[in-house]
Amino acid sequence: MFRAHLHPRHSILDLNPGQRRDLYVAITDTVHVVIDKGGRNDETDLFGKPGGYVRLMDSAAACKPCPDCGQRVEKIQYLGGACYFCPKCQT
Repeated sequence: MFRAHLHPRHSILDLNPGQRRDLYVAITDTVHVVIDKGGRNDETDLFGKPGGYVRLMDSAAACKPCPDCGQRVEKIQYLGGACYFCPKCQT
């Protein structure tokens, strides 16, 4: 959602064609980067080696500057979990 500049509470059903394309590209690009880096840095592979992909919007990002614009990253509760987002980049 961050890479597509969409708010976490944005309904998929309400996305226009451009937003759907942006979300698709963001998802596929992120998956390729995660694979290329051997998985997430907070998980290990079958041999115990940690991956090299660091998530941009997670609990470590809360209250810190957005990597794109510098605005403070916020935390919200959503669907029983927590979401971290930039209120400036993700409208």
